Amino acid sequence: MTMTKHAFYFILIVALTATRLFSQELDCNITLQNTETLSAEARENMSDFAQQVKQYLNNQKYTNQNYGEAKIHVEISISFTGQSSQDAHHYVASAFFGSVRPINKMQKNTAIVRLKDDAWEFDYTRYQLLQHDDFRFDALTSFLDFYAYIIIGFDMDTYAESQGTPYFTKAMDIFHRAGSAPGSPKGWDITSQGAYSRGEFIDELLNTKYEEYRIAMFRYHFKGLDYLAQKPEKGKKTMLAALKMIGKLKERINQKSILLNSFFDTKHDEIAESFKGYPDASILEQLTSIDPAHAQQYTQAIRGQ
Repeated sequence: MTMTKHAFYFILIVALTATRLFSQELDCNITLQNTETLSAEARENMSDFAQQVKQYLNNQKYTNQNYGEAKIHVEISISFTGQSSQDAHHYVASAFFGSVRPINKMQKNTAIVRLKDDAWEFDYTRYQLLQHDDFRFDALTSFLDFYAYIIIGFDMDTYAESQGTPYFTKAMDIFHRAGSAPGSPKGWDITSQGAYSRGEFIDELLNTKYEEYRIAMFRYHFKGLDYLAQKPEKGKKTMLAALKMIGKLKERINQKSILLNSFFDTKHDEIAESFKGYPDASILEQLTSIDPAHAQQYTQAIRGQ
């Protein structure tokens, strides 16, 4: 007896979500960079910082689920760009957040989040107890919580359509608390002069104008990548359809979008690799039309140049 389309879909969703329902959330690895720019006193004060941040994020419960052994793997790189000349406990830094999730039936992961935030300022004292508080803004822990919710929300969106909304909403709540916090904390403005803004990013994630992007994210991952091991032709067709959805959205919005640009910045290598040897000879033209910024990478991968 052949497996029906609906039976296959049911088995796949059960297999991918069963371990998530009774498991824990984040598995973060923290690295510090450019500590040599800090004074000797400031470096000494930060001697336990990476471990404290790791414990805070890995031990904090951000959802009502138990992720067990199926945690979301996250790499966080914190680079110090300065410190207060008057206070060795005040730091200026940038932070990179990268998360992955496994591809069904394949011994490899797919990158989900790749974000760099260049506007983080916070105070820290050695051995400081980091505490989570959903109602009080803190320049250190609220920043970490903001990105934890974004990472969880993105991960959820790849398993079920728009499942990440509650976590993006929690990130937006943090953004609003920052706006009413004393001292106008750096980096929490709605707009930014640079290429990235926390406010613009979380606004796009919850804006109905970008709803098709989140639907495409689900289809690309759960109905596309997760099918490649067992039904590669179907998986690639679904991935291509999802990419076309995002491409049409880019054309319709016709403006700079952090969300749309970050997708192709994260995925272009994976896209190129997935469509090597694709039977439709027009695939290169299709991909470069959807994502002209990475046309060279698609050309090199698909033509073997």
